[in-house]
Amino acid sequence: MLNVIRFLEALGLRNKKNQYKKENWSHAKWIWQICKARSKRLNIEFNISIEDVVVPEFCPILGLKLKINTRMGSKDDSATIDRLNPRLGYIKGNVAVMSHLANRIKNNATTKQIKLVYEWLNKKKIK
Repeated sequence: MLNVIRFLEALGLRNKKNQYKKENWSHAKWIWQICKARSKRLNIEFNISIEDVVVPEFCPILGLKLKINTRMGSKDDSATIDRLNPRLGYIKGNVAVMSHLANRIKNNATTKQIKLVYEWLNKKKIK
């Protein structure tokens, strides 16, 4: 497992007082660096640039205001990147930034399963 603190220190994003150097990174750069390390660890293709990582203000799926959470563990409103086709790597045209909650929903269910939950909720009139 990647040691996050050492990773941040190696990238110059964390100082000796355990404080993040916010002036040295942006949402896109942060996500891009994590993807680059993950692709290396998983031995998957990586050819995106920082410019390919477009971080919207709000999740394009759920409308949550996106945040960058630099502490261990993601929150529902954390900005995350998703490989649209998981068999492909972090390649141009195959990535999208969304909330961690939307990413979990997308990754843990098929389109058919999501549709069934939606139909059941509508039938029960659950909002």
